Amino acid sequence: MIRSLETGARGVAAQRIGLEVTGNNISNVNTPGYTRERANLTETMPLATAKGLVGTGVGVGNIQRVRSEFYDREILEAKSSNANYAPDATIVKRVEAILNEPTENGLDKYIKNFFDSYNQLAQRPESLDIRQTVVNAAGSMVNEFNNFAGKVDNLKIDLLRKGRDNADVINRLTSQIATLNQKVASAIQQGSPDGSTFADQRALAIEELSKYVNVSTFPVNNGMVNVQLGNSTLVTGNTAGRVQLTETSTASGERTISLQQVDNRNIPILSINVQSGEMASIIRHYNTTLNGVNSANTGFSLVKNMNDIASQIVSKVNAISQTGFAPSDTGATAPGRNIFAPGTAAIPITMSTIKLDNTATGLGASLNPALIPTSAVQGEIGNAEVARRIAELVNDTNFVGGTTVNDFYNVTLVNTGNIGNDAKSGEETTAQSKSQLSALRDGINGVNLDEEAVNLIKFQRAFEASARVISTSDQILQTLVNLGR
Repeated sequence: MIRSLETGARGVAAQRIGLEVTGNNISNVNTPGYTRERANLTETMPLATAKGLVGTGVGVGNIQRVRSEFYDREILEAKSSNANYAPDATIVKRVEAILNEPTENGLDKYIKNFFDSYNQLAQRPESLDIRQTVVNAAGSMVNEFNNFAGKVDNLKIDLLRKGRDNADVINRLTSQIATLNQKVASAIQQGSPDGSTFADQRALAIEELSKYVNVSTFPVNNGMVNVQLGNSTLVTGNTAGRVQLTETSTASGERTISLQQVDNRNIPILSINVQSGEMASIIRHYNTTLNGVNSANTGFSLVKNMNDIASQIVSKVNAISQTGFAPSDTGATAPGRNIFAPGTAAIPITMSTIKLDNTATGLGASLNPALIPTSAVQGEIGNAEVARRIAELVNDTNFVGGTTVNDFYNVTLVNTGNIGNDAKSGEETTAQSKSQLSALRDGINGVNLDEEAVNLIKFQRAFEASARVISTSDQILQTLVNLGR
């Protein structure tokens, strides 16, 4: 009878734990990141007797977190991919606002007005008013290029600031993950039930981290996980490394950024290969789309294309202008007068450096329209050969990029728009994938109230039955004791 009492007591204890686990699941049905638990009951060691083995009851083998590592990995990848597209759409909207596209006041309007003014001048080269129109159109185009460059610089400053803020968030999350690693390990060593809570908090932190960079996790001893960012293992057990976003410049003026793992003195020790997440988008657009040099030729660069347009306008217009004569020029040799200030090896022509030539070899300090070269022959005021050649540059099929300036500009706009379209499509596709994976994982990890209600009844009935075993055994034991009196 004593063994029956012990068997019943074990049953009551095991079913009570089952009830507690089920109740905890039900209580946390709406808790973000909660992983349902399951009390795994096991048969206790039987007792060997002369008649054979006699069971001794039930015990709780372990309390298991029901979690799918496969779906965890897939969701990390899906969240990182999805977060990669959101900045793309935002950046393209900013760029379109800078370009004033699609509107009738884009940069192409100012380029067209400039060449149109030369076309008018070719018809009336003696008109001082039309000459002033050329100067005004050239000045407006230059200002538009300069304004575009200034707005792009502001956008890059914002991206750099956002990237550095993200680096701070990454450092906070990796430190939090390392701390939770230690708490999980300590809880497991002490047999504390808090280990599951800390593990859930750690999983949430890792998912949050995946929004910024591509993340991989690797389980190690005592319930800890190592976290790898790209090619860098940034969390090792209870130790977290640090990152920073670093900007570098070259002699050509090219500025690029990279995510670096740093030591305790903030000295870079490893360049992290960021492939997805918000940081990947920021780095890609800073280093490529908005990079006016793009020496690595890593993809479409809006700013380089626009710089090429500005550079070719200056180069080709000046080359023709230098062969011409203004009405006041004397001598048989053309004075070599420029419309735009020429570039140098140290300061090449870009959107930010293009300007009218206000020197003696150009239009003078006052940008005198009478100094615009129009004639191919000295003294022939009605000769407009130079003005006509400049006006016809707009139709030059080898003006820039093997096509006309208008076609090259339009292709640039299309490529910019494609980034936005790809971002929208990619964001929708990855969001759907993320949602589907989350639903599949929740079917495994999440709390199902119907299932828990069944478990609640099951453990309740088993608890009552075990208690009945104790009660019945006690009654029998009392009867036996009374018989012996």
